[in-house]
Amino acid sequence: MKYGSVAILLAAIGGWSTIRLEAPIGGSSQTNGLAPVRVAVVPASIPEANSGRNGDGSADKPVARVKAEVHACLRNGHLVPTSGTELEVGDVVYLDCTPLDADGNPTHAHGPLQAWLVSGDAAHTIVDASTFNPDLRVSGPGAVAVACRVDDITSPARHLSVHQ
Repeated sequence: MKYGSVAILLAAIGGWSTIRLEAPIGGSSQTNGLAPVRVAVVPASIPEANSGRNGDGSADKPVARVKAEVHACLRNGHLVPTSGTELEVGDVVYLDCTPLDADGNPTHAHGPLQAWLVSGDAAHTIVDASTFNPDLRVSGPGAVAVACRVDDITSPARHLSVHQ
């Protein structure tokens, strides 16, 4: 039986790993085309990644304020880049919570997301609310307000209107 080989390079916490897979090429009627796969994980070091610091170190300044935004929405199967507040029933809205320093620059010197605060009379569901980038699905007309909290600082509410 012939074997094919595939190498996969994975980034993982603590370094890169190479996974080599060997599987038969083709199938047999005895295995329905499935065969055991041998996997070898080989630890390797990873070079220091860019820390995201600006030239003045501003990425390490503490959080002074937090911003909740809409950065895009999925409408009728099409991705629409937008920061707007006018939505249509059925839209899936991609939200973003950004901690900012005193100069208004994004900062990496922050704790985890503490909460998304979502309210309003428009029928809605929030998915992945424990992340900085959840999805908001709107299924009825009305209004929805969204805000997020990081390091005990709550963003101003972003008011969204949902139309039929």
